[in-house]
Amino acid sequence: MSVAPSSFVVEDAQTWREAHEADASTLKARRWLSDVLAVLPSVMGYLRECYGERLAEMYGKEGAEEIWREAGDCYRALVDAARRADETRSRVRRFSLPSWKVEAFRRRVVIPKGLPPEEERRRKETLARAWRKGWSAVHRLQRVTQLAFFERAAPEFHANRDRKAAFYVDHLTDLLVEILRRVREKGGRYDVPRFRLISAKCIEAFRNTHEPYAPKVKPGRVEGRGTGPAKSAKPRREKSATERAECMIRRAAEKAGEIAAALPPEETDALGLLLLERADEEWRKKTGRTLPFRRVLTVADCIENWPGRGEVYCADSPNGISEFPAKHEESVEVTADLNSAVRMPAAEVLEYEPEAEPRGVNLAEAEMAVDAFASVGITDTLVVFKDDTKAKDAPAEYAERMSLAEFRRRLPEFLERNARSPVESVFPRLHFKGDTRLIQLDDCNSEVVEQFAPLSFLQFATSPGNAQSWLALADDLTHEQYEDVRRRLLAKLKPTGANGGPYGASRWPGSLNRKPKRRYADGESPRVQLLRLGYGRKVSVAELEAAGLLAPPSQKPSAAEVRAIKSRIPEGWPDMDYYLSQKGNRSDAEIAWCVRALGMGWPRSHVEAELARIGDKARVRRHDNYVSATVDKAARWLTGQGSEAMA
Repeated sequence: MSVAPSSFVVEDAQTWREAHEADASTLKARRWLSDVLAVLPSVMGYLRECYGERLAEMYGKEGAEEIWREAGDCYRALVDAARRADETRSRVRRFSLPSWKVEAFRRRVVIPKGLPPEEERRRKETLARAWRKGWSAVHRLQRVTQLAFFERAAPEFHANRDRKAAFYVDHLTDLLVEILRRVREKGGRYDVPRFRLISAKCIEAFRNTHEPYAPKVKPGRVEGRGTGPAKSAKPRREKSATERAECMIRRAAEKAGEIAAALPPEETDALGLLLLERADEEWRKKTGRTLPFRRVLTVADCIENWPGRGEVYCADSPNGISEFPAKHEESVEVTADLNSAVRMPAAEVLEYEPEAEPRGVNLAEAEMAVDAFASVGITDTLVVFKDDTKAKDAPAEYAERMSLAEFRRRLPEFLERNARSPVESVFPRLHFKGDTRLIQLDDCNSEVVEQFAPLSFLQFATSPGNAQSWLALADDLTHEQYEDVRRRLLAKLKPTGANGGPYGASRWPGSLNRKPKRRYADGESPRVQLLRLGYGRKVSVAELEAAGLLAPPSQKPSAAEVRAIKSRIPEGWPDMDYYLSQKGNRSDAEIAWCVRALGMGWPRSHVEAELARIGDKARVRRHDNYVSATVDKAARWLTGQGSEAMA
């Protein structure tokens, strides 16, 4: 039996107090470390609860598991890398970091010094390639959650010959610190549920105060390398015969347009007319029917009457639909006439027989509705997808402003999303604040539809028996005049149940109405059905007056009435600081402040505006209906309590 040397024997000279203080500091350090290690898993756990099913649906179960695993490791590496790489000490942690270095943080490896240059370069390139997969997981997760925990700006791969490092912006560290701070503020003993609860609140606050991550990128699209699980996650849907025909027509038109774009204007116009003539001819041969537009010119007419061949230009179509005015050297160029000939004529009217139970999306109806809005001068739209199972004031699932031409190009994509989702409806907005060109009439019964048919440029049924009529005003009205005409029109139609709808937004023709109460007995959703098109139809205020569709104009208040109204407006606002000191809670204080302001006689709209300006919580929660909900609570309390609420 060997005996340990005396140099390895250490006497325990610690006193009881020293041992106790050492234990206390050790426990404190352990508690701090456990807090730090609990924050990020609580964040990832909350995200998994909210977005786990959606991620698995898009990338497959195995692909989603890989994303969760890789993203968690990458977030830890990025936070560590941000701490060491950021030397600016600014409010926004923006730092430059090569791909190989951040992957080294993720793998916890170090490239030894003194390696040959070739070996060092090879190792760095290996790490850089591996980081592409790591960042791909973070990128996909953030696309689904729309939470920009980390943002990355890098030069295009093929243009980055100098191998410049990417720039990263770290928002995650601030979120983790805020969660840890709020957990410690609670005091006492706390566990994982408390971390999860506070993480959920902080993440929602983060969502309201930060811009969404890659809002213009479609989350369902799979790109890049390592996408095997995503491609095999969902079987590919076989396209119907209608969809295949639509794709062939679109590709042929696009290819011809690309070639024609490089030609002189006169040849381009002639090719456009050739396209119409050939399409009409082949369509009649194969289907026995004519196309749903009228031929105005033929190629032979263009060639025989081209301006270069003589002074007079006059095109007379074989079916005698229309004639163009004569053209001589002093008149305008014929190009404008030819361009208008290619489009739908302004006088064209198309009517459709209503279906008892319209089903399935219809791209043709959706595109013709776009053409109808374009014919009255509308050029842009806001495309919104909303979940019809949620409240009306719930935030939209998707919203993007785009031109009307871009909207028409992306209609197949939008209709596919609408058909794939059992709850999402598409709501394009065509009328915006300050615009005085359109009037929307919603909830129109059959009598109202028939009454407005000669005056509308578009009519469609959002569900069987529930239609909309859209009017385009021919007069150039001021905002006050427009509001007066709209108010008088809706007042006249009020007994019929027709109303102004959502003031410029509507479910789109050809899409599915996913509202639960509109579903058929078998659970299928009805299609928003096109009823009537009047391309280019505009109506004047005089026509509406002559048809008896406007209520009598309201009389303006007299000067004495204006003075009386102004005298009833209260002066001054309640003191918010007083209610904060009394209540000790921002929500309760702001409700009490609203009760007092309403009791003083301030109009509700003024109270909402002032609360949004001075309320601490109202300023933070600008992206939901907190302000209106708070004023609602105050109004209900005030109504129930009577005059005592003013105390």
